[in-house]
Amino acid sequence: MKITKSFFILIVLYLTGSVLCACRLEAEEAAISLDRDEVMRLAVESNLDIKLARIDAEYVYTDLDDAKSVFDAIISAGADYEDNSLKTTSSFLGSNSHTANYNFGVSKKLGSGATVGLDFTNKRSAADSAFVTLNPSHESAVELSVKQPIGKNLFGLADRGDVEVAMLNAEQADLLCLDKIEQALAQAEVEYWNIVFNCRVVELKKRMLDKAEFLYEVYSDRFSRGTAEKSDLFANKANVNIRRIDLREAENDVLNASNLLKLSLNINSASSLMPRDTIEVLPQKTELIPNMKQAINSRRDYLAVVKEVEAQKIEVTVKKNNLWPEIDLVASLKRNGIDGGGREAIRDVFDENNSDYYFGVNISLPLENRKAESQYKKAQLLKKKALISLKKLELAIVGELDNKVRGVNLDAEKIEKWSKVVKLEQAKLDEEQKRVMYGRSSSDMLIRFQNDLLSAQLNLARAYFEYRLSKVELGLAKNTILANLSHQGIIAVND
Repeated sequence: MKITKSFFILIVLYLTGSVLCACRLEAEEAAISLDRDEVMRLAVESNLDIKLARIDAEYVYTDLDDAKSVFDAIISAGADYEDNSLKTTSSFLGSNSHTANYNFGVSKKLGSGATVGLDFTNKRSAADSAFVTLNPSHESAVELSVKQPIGKNLFGLADRGDVEVAMLNAEQADLLCLDKIEQALAQAEVEYWNIVFNCRVVELKKRMLDKAEFLYEVYSDRFSRGTAEKSDLFANKANVNIRRIDLREAENDVLNASNLLKLSLNINSASSLMPRDTIEVLPQKTELIPNMKQAINSRRDYLAVVKEVEAQKIEVTVKKNNLWPEIDLVASLKRNGIDGGGREAIRDVFDENNSDYYFGVNISLPLENRKAESQYKKAQLLKKKALISLKKLELAIVGELDNKVRGVNLDAEKIEKWSKVVKLEQAKLDEEQKRVMYGRSSSDMLIRFQNDLLSAQLNLARAYFEYRLSKVELGLAKNTILANLSHQGIIAVND
């Protein structure tokens, strides 16, 4: 009976241990462990805002193809047939005629603004009139035509200007896309450090709960021996409950922060995210001038406004040219062949010297031309506006960089100061614990000193967190986050 009972106890212990082990493994698998670099890679690959930004950039590039389409070659073709049996007023015309046309042409606008066309026409006609010399007859003709503007759209000025403006707009869209990507990366990094910070808070509050529970056990033992008052026991019991509430709130903050980061990383999972980094970092102060030089070379909004100024300059030139009258030089060369058979007619086009040369000038000028004048004035005003916006942005960048640099330096100083405060609070608590052991202090004083230490530790952790955020904000203000990630090999250049 004893052996059976012992065996049963062993089985229960084994199964209990297995269940606990399985639960622990399941809990470990439930959490997704990440470090900061992995967060950045996942954000580039999966962040939905980044995907939308890339689509927006691709959409703008379709306008560039639209602008270039003015230089696309156009092919035209047509065929028709007519059987005419209508009554006529003269017997010379006959009572019935048949006409068939089949034509082919191609035209293209060149970069110089000239439109070049090549047309090939064929006509077959037959009639029952006795006065038609060649019946049936085939006529084939080839015509080369050129139209060159020398007034409005001078040598393709407007056409090329539209393409250049579309190219600048596409480049601005690229800059805006990269800016949105960088903002999404900065947000993901901030959310990651928020998890790290809240995990640190949980760690600190867990330590304080352990200390509160230990202190409660000490006073419970003293109370049982009659060396402590009941009020001391109540105070420590209340302190334990307060610490448990604080810990549960801190653990909930970790889960909330984890959900925010999962949204940024497009992770559809019930598992929480657990960071592998610590909030502590060696703080380093920085200076304004080096950061300013970096910002001028990398700020995308600044580069975008510069491109906007360039685009407005082109618009002013084009709109000024539109004030000119339309003056087009036109020229054409045509050769034809006529014969009874279609092949013979086509051969005559190239064998015989049947040519028609044409040169001309077409002029069209609106008398008031108010529309062109209005567009020219608008272009001038938009150019002035772009230049003012550029100057305003330069001043804003200086102010923003100054704020961010001072923020980094201030947070570095706060880390230094709070580190000293934590050491002093820890020393104060250690001395007070010695006094408690000798019965020279109360539990209220010890609890208060524990609170002081916890408050200092939390403030130090927050100082580290704010320093991390300040560094991210400084990188975002300079637009160097993407460049740094690429330089460190965390993301590929073409990401």
